[in-house]
Amino acid sequence: MLVLGRKVGQKIFVPRYGIEIEVVSIRPDKVKLGFTAPGSVVIVRDDCRSNSPRVLTEGFYEREHTREGGGEGVSPG
Repeated sequence: MLVLGRKVGQKIFVPRYGIEIEVVSIRPDKVKLGFTAPGSVVIVRDDCRSNSPRVLTEGFYEREHTREGGGEGVSPG
């Protein structure tokens, strides 16, 4: 595991996958991260993944988490 320290507004890039992660806010009990990624990259919170294995299937993701689907969560792009 790679562990990095960042401040609000700082970013981390994963160039191979075109992913950008930005620290949006930091509170004592919560860190908010913003993700920018190509539409082909699926980003799922661990608690969502463990509660519903079907979230990892492409069809579910497209129906529930894209801008067109109107679902909650992070949309691609």
